[in-house]
Amino acid sequence: MAQVKIAISISADLLDVVDGIAGKMEIPRSRVVSLAIEDFVERKDNDELLEKINSSFSDKQALLEKRKRRKQMHRKIVKGTW
Repeated sequence: MAQVKIAISISADLLDVVDGIAGKMEIPRSRVVSLAIEDFVERKDNDELLEKINSSFSDKQALLEKRKRRKQMHRKIVKGTW
């Protein structure tokens, strides 16, 4: 993958933290930033996937509830007619 340089503005305090992490991990500061962005994107993708799963589950639950109510209504209608 091609590498692209960008310019960002962050607080001096955050830069100190990033520099400390980079020093402990013995990697360049830009790699720390890149890893943080990768993590952010992955979490965002996971959140979107979870939202889709939950939405699908909610739709299925609503359909099951509708079927259940329909069966209950049918039982009330035919109760005592047999």
